[in-house]
Amino acid sequence: MEQETVQVEFPADKKYLSLIGALVQELCATVRRLPASASYNIELAVNEAVVNVITHAYHDDPSGKVQLAFHIRPDALEIQVRDWGLSFDPSAIQDPNLDEPHESGYGVYLIRQLMDRASYQPKTADGNLVTLIKNIS
Repeated sequence: MEQETVQVEFPADKKYLSLIGALVQELCATVRRLPASASYNIELAVNEAVVNVITHAYHDDPSGKVQLAFHIRPDALEIQVRDWGLSFDPSAIQDPNLDEPHESGYGVYLIRQLMDRASYQPKTADGNLVTLIKNIS
């Protein structure tokens, strides 16, 4: 298998988060050699990325679109989260102080901890792009 790609698009609405989570779980189940324990971490990272898009890029405007592309390769699962909303500077986001409770601000930190690689490209020719990569042993 060289690479399989699955692509879906959702309105930027939090009511679709459980559907997105179920999709991530089902896709992870099809990836050979991906430990079952990794699927929850991947789902959580994708959920955080999508919530950030809905909340920050679109300011909870459900007319926006969120596109998910899953690239299943022999060595990795790559998930791309694309939006056409406002962009941000990820280097400006500092890790939260885990000694002090916060209600928000953990999303980017969680994504960085849960995935093997995570990157953000603002204002590409086709929107903003978050890329999440989980290596397959």
